[in-house]
Amino acid sequence: MKKYLIMKAVVFCIVCLFFGTSVIANRTENVPIIEHTMDDPQSTSQTSNQNSVICGYVTDNVTGDPLEDVEVDLSWQDFEGNGGWDTTFTDPTGFYSFSTVPVEFRLYFYPENYFNEYSPEFTVWENQIFWFNITLIPVLEQTAHIQGYLTDSISGEPIQSAIINLNWYEEGTHYWHNDTFSNSSGYYYIGSIPGRIIISIYYTNYFSYGSGDLFLQNNSLIWFNITLIPYPIATAFVCGYITDTELGNPIPHAQVDVRCYTEYGYFSNHTNTDEIGFYTLGAIPGEIDIWCYHQDYESASAQNIFIEENETLWINLTMTFEPEGNSEVKGYVVDSMTHTAVRNAFIRYDWKDYVGHFYSQSTFTDQKGYYSILAPAGSVQCFITGNGYANQNTSWFFIHEYSDTWLNATLTPEITTVFDKPQSGLYINDESRLPILA
Repeated sequence: MKKYLIMKAVVFCIVCLFFGTSVIANRTENVPIIEHTMDDPQSTSQTSNQNSVICGYVTDNVTGDPLEDVEVDLSWQDFEGNGGWDTTFTDPTGFYSFSTVPVEFRLYFYPENYFNEYSPEFTVWENQIFWFNITLIPVLEQTAHIQGYLTDSISGEPIQSAIINLNWYEEGTHYWHNDTFSNSSGYYYIGSIPGRIIISIYYTNYFSYGSGDLFLQNNSLIWFNITLIPYPIATAFVCGYITDTELGNPIPHAQVDVRCYTEYGYFSNHTNTDEIGFYTLGAIPGEIDIWCYHQDYESASAQNIFIEENETLWINLTMTFEPEGNSEVKGYVVDSMTHTAVRNAFIRYDWKDYVGHFYSQSTFTDQKGYYSILAPAGSVQCFITGNGYANQNTSWFFIHEYSDTWLNATLTPEITTVFDKPQSGLYINDESRLPILA
């Protein structure tokens, strides 16, 4: 699993640095740098209102045959600021499908023996079926090879079981990867397609290595020996408390990361807060960043901090409560007299829990008077209004986790000007102007 996650992160970085976007070869945009791992605290899964579909067929570019068991990854971000990844595989007909909420998204395709591909960035709307078919090009024969030894830069000892990742790319078109492990003597041997490559190497407690661009000729064999630099001993410590910004309560089980920057790159260390919100972490002297994450809070950080050797640095952080919206409140807003849709009506919910947190989110109705908004499980009260309509407040009601709650509203037009026994004439702001003679 570790090998798989590292390989994906490297592939995404290589794609982002050198490619643009398109189905196969006509790329014109820059792809944002995206790194993703399964334990990313910012990554979430969609849980409700998945009434839109992203689907398509994956076929061989040469034969037109369907490709089965191709991994398809969906990178998405919804309109509430949530984001994440979902994965599926093509069936025997080459078909894949994702059920989703309305999102902005990009698709990544990881076939065996074919070039990897990715889509441009798209948007899928409510109740839409979005088709994206793609043809994949078979990988060329591996007629170039690299071999060498991996050793410790200090002791000179061989490094066994390091991950050697080879990323091949052709600017503006496709990308491909291959990987292997070093053996007990530190030796590795890996095949490649002729062309431009980058070698990346990863091993626990060592700084990662990146080769930069290498060019391989057809039928070539290159020796490439590499020394890896071990992490220095943590001779400084960071500790502190993570608390709730609003209530001041400690936050247990928050993930805390320290990132230490050196001339050889950076390394990170992480832990979780205990029951009283306390954490302690070893660090390398120099510049550091501290980050903390919790599923019910916005992330918090302290950056560009300098720590001395043998120093114990206290860094307390507060986190703003932002519960996970895994349920949905939705409905229609109509005019009480005409029964027509009220467009751009404003809907806000106020949420509270038993410990004293209050939280609000808002949205507007669309052209059909429809609205949809994600909400956490708990007690909720809604406020609904529209331009020219009287305000409406609901009583408090309870939302269950991973549920759909329908809340339709009827708004009454608000009369803002009343004439008292008007006489013939032109009236402006309830005052007579230019009387009209009978």
